[in-house]
Amino acid sequence: MSPIQIRSATPSDVFQLPRLEIVGGDIFRTVGMVAIADDAPPALALFQASQETGHIWVATTQTSASSPDDVQKIVGYVEIHLLQLAEGQPQSAHIQQVTVSPEFAGQRIGARLVQHVEAWAMEQRFENISLTTFRDVPWNAPYYQRLGFSVVGDEELLEAKNAALKDVVDKELKVDILAKWPRVAMRKSLKSVNKIKSAENEPASVLR
Repeated sequence: MSPIQIRSATPSDVFQLPRLEIVGGDIFRTVGMVAIADDAPPALALFQASQETGHIWVATTQTSASSPDDVQKIVGYVEIHLLQLAEGQPQSAHIQQVTVSPEFAGQRIGARLVQHVEAWAMEQRFENISLTTFRDVPWNAPYYQRLGFSVVGDEELLEAKNAALKDVVDKELKVDILAKWPRVAMRKSLKSVNKIKSAENEPASVLR
């Protein structure tokens, strides 16, 4: 098996992402969240817009080790968007989605993708990264806690500095498929990032 590499997505890469979303989402069937598993992937145009701004990174492996020109297979990806914090404060990176192919689960690819975003965010001098995810799904909030994320409580979300993150939460509450199950906002400080802990038995789709 060729090594897994993480790099910025190219325009041609985005055509592989919808299918990866469909395959990666099947794991939600195991916890009775069929609606999430059956949910259609984002439109291709949305992936293309994120790629154009440099906000998608992919994990790849070569389909064959026989030639460096062989087509690279995308086995995972992470997508972010930027949150504008309170006036006078810098932007913050918000992880929108992390997905890993079931075929490559358990290799810490999801953790490496998150770590890649952390490194990029630190280069931008961001102080933290955030995400929203399902509270009780083992490979969602509990997984991210193992990667150093902490839940942002309801009262903390009301603080002015968290207005952009609260806006994300409020918008998700209006999406029926997401509002069916408890969700939480999470954040990780980048001021003193420690080495990411190993996440054993990493699942296929680690964030929804």
